[in-house]
Amino acid sequence: MQSRVGWKTWSAFALILAAGAAVFTLLPRWVSERPAPEAPPSVQASSLPEAIPGPPPEEWPPPPIEVEEEEEDEVTPAPAPEIDLTPDLSPPVEAPDDGFAAVMTEALEAMKREDYALARDAFLRARALRPAAPDAASGLSQAEEGLRNLAIAGHRDRGLEHERLESWRAAEAEYDSALALDGSLRFAREGKKRSAARALLQEKLDFQIGHPERLSDAPALEEASRILDEAKGVDWGGPKRKEAIAKLDELIASYSRPMEVQILSDTLTDVTLNRVGRLGKFDRRTLEIRPGRYVAVGSRAGFRDVRVEFTVEPGKPLAPIQVRCEEAI
Repeated sequence: MQSRVGWKTWSAFALILAAGAAVFTLLPRWVSERPAPEAPPSVQASSLPEAIPGPPPEEWPPPPIEVEEEEEDEVTPAPAPEIDLTPDLSPPVEAPDDGFAAVMTEALEAMKREDYALARDAFLRARALRPAAPDAASGLSQAEEGLRNLAIAGHRDRGLEHERLESWRAAEAEYDSALALDGSLRFAREGKKRSAARALLQEKLDFQIGHPERLSDAPALEEASRILDEAKGVDWGGPKRKEAIAKLDELIASYSRPMEVQILSDTLTDVTLNRVGRLGKFDRRTLEIRPGRYVAVGSRAGFRDVRVEFTVEPGKPLAPIQVRCEEAI
């Protein structure tokens, strides 16, 4: 009984193994020979991507990719460029000649001769040829400085010459011109101050000498005396100043010295002399009065007044002055 059961069992197991073997053998062939389903009409065969074959079932998922570490290449430095030390004997490439060098040579030669005006003109032409050239700009500045110094020296020399000639206002003008070029010039400041003071004093002397009649007036005579003292106290001895001092000194002395004057009347006329006062009635009167202009007025009851003007000049005798009222009213 048991042997029969065992045989049946082994028979069933054998059948199962045979069926499994048939499935594994025939199923792949059936799948490969089965026709593929047709694609829909809207899908063109050419537009479908080619199927990418996948890895065999036994290699899915794919094994990790091992990256081999590349050995670092040794970097070899590039060779240094060779330097050619052979001198270049080929002629240099010259810029087109615009005349700049010739003009600069002309300017520098003029500077050596201290012909600053010609040098300035040459430097101006050089700058016009090459506005950015520093040599032209520097040379032009030096030429203009030379011209300025020459001008200052000229004003100084002419100022001193005018002082020697006692042309004080002309000297003052020269020093003013020098200060206009450089206000810090000491000689010009001192020269202007000196010339202006002497010019003013000389003008005062000339005015007093030119108007001697003023000296008959006591205040004017005192003023002239003060100016004379001032001129004598200044330490400059030019011939013009000496001559002016001598003239004014003589005028002051002569106008200070009284002159003898005789006035004749008729003992009936009352006489008054301006700057002196009332003289009264007399026949002859001798007075000592300083030079100047005078007016004698005579008056008498019942007669027309008379007026007599006369001038007393220094050192000149004067004829007797007659003052009489003779015209009855």
